[in-house]
Formats: sequence, structure tokens, C-alpha cells
Amino acid sequence: TDGFVFTYAINRHLSNLIKEQMTLPEALSQAILLTNQELKNPWFNSKNYELPSASGILIQLLGNQLEYLVFGDCNLVLTPPNQKTLRITDPALTKFDNKSIEMVKQTLQQHPQLSLGEATKLNLSILREHRSKANQLDGYNVITPHGFGVNPIHGYLNVVVGTRILLTSDGYSRIEDVFHYQELKNIKTVNKLQNLAYKLREFETNDLCGNQYPRLKVSDDATAILLNINN
Repeated sequence: TDGFVFTYAINRHLSNLIKEQMTLPEALSQAILLTNQELKNPWFNSKNYELPSASGILIQLLGNQLEYLVFGDCNLVLTPPNQKTLRITDPALTKFDNKSIEMVKQTLQQHPQLSLGEATKLNLSILREHRSKANQLDGYNVITPHGFGVNPIHGYLNVVVGTRILLTSDGYSRIEDVFHYQELKNIKTVNKLQNLAYKLREFETNDLCGNQYPRLKVSDDATAILLNINN
């Protein structure tokens, strides 16, 4: 798909650029430029909702500081030892998603014979309207061939030995946000990370129509990475 080709190229260029002592926004801007040159930017005249797009998190450790850049509905969860957990995501995209989910929920209530996918397709115009808000002042930030928005969530945090860092896609964070089974801040081991991924799929399978747990898709990409600062 266009989305796969675009994000694969972005990742490949980022792997090289981050080594060149750039800030994360600088590296990503250059990666988008190189990707558009490489693919000859077939999306130049595309409408905003037609563009391939990607949520994501970029981080790099600079001494005792963590630089981060967060897009869309991915989550950066930082837990220093003996301190409160900090969770960073883009609340703007969540606002649009919640509106879409509510419309799909109403459609299912009015037409209970529909599948979740069918109900979502009936609300395609609303989904396109929301996708058109990508990287707009009144919208949310994601990575597209046109850039990554005007106010990306970017910053630096001090980290110490024993700090736990969790990166998740929105599909994985459903375990807390949709199914209310486990808070992300309490995931401390890779084994628990994996076990919760199985539990997540179990919840999704047991609610294929989205009646108990309203959402836009039956299942979604559930990616998560757990890091520990040891020295």
C-alpha cells in the first residue's frame, strides 16, 4: 500500500539521519524530503485525506536527556523510579477519534445487523473530514508527504538510571483506553507486555461488533516497545 511504501522509506532514511547529530524534527524533515525525492512524490496533488500518513514516536538519548517527538495517537510513557508516570500523546487526534466512534456507535444502534466494518464505511464522509484536519491548525499532527504539522509534540526530558520507557501504538494502548484492563504505567516487563498483547486480541475477538467496546476497527496494529535505562 501507499502507506507502507511511504513509512518504510521514512524509517530507512531516519536510521541514517539520526546518527548525524540532528534534532528529531530536523531529521524527520530531511527524511520526508528524501522520501518524496525517491518516490517522486506521487501524492503532490492529492487531497489531504488521500495522503499516506503515519502516527509515531521518535526518541533519542542524549546523555541524561531524552529527546522525543510524538505524532498522532501513539503513546510515550515515561516512569522514573519513585516518581509519577508521564504519558505523552496528542489529545487533538483523540478528540476526532471519539467523535467518529460515537457516530459509528449510533449507526450500530440504529442498524444492529451491520458489522463494525460496515458501520464504519457508512460514516466514511465523517472519517474523511477528520483526516482532512491532519497537520492543520485546528487539527492534529501526523507524518505525511507534506510534512508533520506546525506544532509537533517535541521536547526533552531528564532521565535517570532505573527509568522505564514504554512506546505504544494506539492499537496497543487500547488495553487501557478502550478495554480498561491494564494501565500502561504498570507494564514493567517484556513478558507482561507480550501477555497483554494476547489479552488484547482476546478482548477484540470477543467483541467483534464493537457493542461492548465501541471503536472504529475490530483490531488494529498493536506495537509496543519497553526500554529500561540501566546506566
